Amino acid sequence: GQFIRDALLELEENGWLEKSKDMGEGNLNGEASGHRQRYFVRRLRNLQHICQTFEGKLSRTARVIDVSRSLLRGLHPTPAVCGDSPALALEFIREYETLGFDRGYYAGPFGYIGRDSADVVVAIRSALVTNYGGG
Repeated sequence: GQFIRDALLELEENGWLEKSKDMGEGNLNGEASGHRQRYFVRRLRNLQHICQTFEGKLSRTARVIDVSRSLLRGLHPTPAVCGDSPALALEFIREYETLGFDRGYYAGPFGYIGRDSADVVVAIRSALVTNYGGG
């Protein structure tokens, strides 16, 4: 989707992605840019979900923490969570949901960011467990 192309473009503009020698200058349309993108359908019992993966090689000057922060800022919330336009989704929620309705924790990034690698996924339908009784 467009939001992934935008996120990859930001990484390229910051000099954090290496350009592929084999593929030439990028336009972020999959293989033409040197960054592999793959769409697939994840089939579950009662639904199907269109997924996309992408990968590229970080430049020598890129720091995993900077790249991870940039990607998280650009890719969350995903369209799977709030539609293709987060701004329109928030506008709809503010207009049609009551003030007393608390959505609680629903979705967010979950994973780790290390010195040399990161693995982050979207956690959906999260829960908060507390011990109110003290015992």
